[in-house]
Amino acid sequence: MQSLYHRIIYNNISFAFLGEIAAKLSPLATYWAVAAFLSPEDFGVYSTFLIIVAGCALIWEGGFAKAVIKLEDGKGLVASNAFILNQGLALFLGFWLLTTPTFFSNFFLKSSDYTFEMQLAAVYVVLSSLASIPICLLQKEAKFGKIAIIRIVVAAVPVLVTVPLVVFFELKHIALIFGLLAAQLIQLLMLVKISKWRPKLVLSKSICIKLFTFAKWVLMSSFAAWIFAWGDSIFVARLLTLEELGLFRMASHLVLMGYFLIFSPVIPLMYSRLVKFENYSDASLIQFLTIISFGIGLFLTILFSAIVPLVISLINSDAWLELSSLIVIASLTQVIPYIFVFMGEFYRAAGMPKIETMQRLSSVLALCIFFIVCSATTLEVFMEQRLMLTFVTGFIELICIFFLLRRIPPYTLIGLLAAILFITLNIFYGVKIFIFFMPILIVFIITIKNIQKLNFLLN
Repeated sequence: MQSLYHRIIYNNISFAFLGEIAAKLSPLATYWAVAAFLSPEDFGVYSTFLIIVAGCALIWEGGFAKAVIKLEDGKGLVASNAFILNQGLALFLGFWLLTTPTFFSNFFLKSSDYTFEMQLAAVYVVLSSLASIPICLLQKEAKFGKIAIIRIVVAAVPVLVTVPLVVFFELKHIALIFGLLAAQLIQLLMLVKISKWRPKLVLSKSICIKLFTFAKWVLMSSFAAWIFAWGDSIFVARLLTLEELGLFRMASHLVLMGYFLIFSPVIPLMYSRLVKFENYSDASLIQFLTIISFGIGLFLTILFSAIVPLVISLINSDAWLELSSLIVIASLTQVIPYIFVFMGEFYRAAGMPKIETMQRLSSVLALCIFFIVCSATTLEVFMEQRLMLTFVTGFIELICIFFLLRRIPPYTLIGLLAAILFITLNIFYGVKIFIFFMPILIVFIITIKNIQKLNFLLN
């Protein structure tokens, strides 16, 4: 019985991970398939489309989806109420986009030439909202195999639609948008076929109150995640050019894809092992988690700096040559935040989630202040300033967290600071390449020193 339970859990996690991989690889495959035919400006317009629909999703979703997973009792009333609320908000936002496309085009794209794209965003908002609750119910029922099938099929649609439209019909960024719309439509049709749930036209005041009470905390967390995901892009879209936005999004997306492929299989393993750990006051465990996450991020940065120029040369377009240096900076920018991804698993396992919440809120505050005071006039300057902000705030947050925990040897922070210094010298001032491997030596020494922790986490 126990082995059957573990087998079911393992299969569900495998299906979920497979679907997530397909969803992440799809846009990357689409981008690189058409990059030689499109300019960074085309990708800038498309990125603006994504910013708008992501902001709308934050509003219409409102945290109700997670509330359904938590509160639905099998009668379908909670799901129906959440569905009606979602549709009401989505239809309002869609109507706003349809009737005032010039406002959104001027605000985000600084031109009135993209009203059609804004109207297509309205269609996307409505289609995506229709699929939200059915997907959540499949998750609640643990039907991850069906979800994975849907995501894999949907992931193939943008490539199959976009590439012919770009190559044969020269539709540019519109082809990318049509690919997304086609994927959303296919997803909705598959959900209608697979899911047995159908919404009921009922609206209960008591259920709505429960939904709003639960969803408000989810919404706050979602807003913080949205700031992290799209704040930089909004800043670039508003203050720089569409070409620079396209370059920035391409660099960021490739880097985040690399981090996702490495960290996604590891994070569930880390939590499952950490909850079995008996001595959370062990300083070397915290030190080991910090250093190993930093080491993975550093390894990815070195990997990107080695292979990206080769990949870009295959595109055979001068418009994307600047992407090589931007990808390295974008990768360095993710090194410190992913330390907190590992540490977040430790906080939850040790029953200290409030520390993670404090860290996330302080990061959001620092990021918002940065957007207000940043004076960058070019993309490279912006990304360099953003990188230094990440290093400084990340280092301060580490000091504060370790002070709260009172469980960390000071040389861990010294090692991290030295590694950051070596990287900065190499990237921006051309210091000899052997210095670039000094952080690897630091990581290796401390990892060997705490090898027993590695054995515990892997066994």
